[in-house]
Amino acid sequence: MSTTPSAILSKKEELDKLENAIDQLKPEHREIILLAKIEGRSYKEVAEKLNKSIDMVGYLLSQAMMALAQTFWKN
Repeated sequence: MSTTPSAILSKKEELDKLENAIDQLKPEHREIILLAKIEGRSYKEVAEKLNKSIDMVGYLLSQAMMALAQTFWKN
């Protein structure tokens, strides 16, 4: 793993781009990504927190991840 100043700057720029893309998501998509991917909660935990079925959590997470990818790569 490279720790040169340019490598560190590149990673910071990529992280900033990801944070910006997350900020542009619909609130429902942002919340489900934060719960499932960033906090690492299980689908069951997310379903209970959002009062949704586990199947709906899977569907919403899939939609949210596609929206995030599109936003990330478009910028």
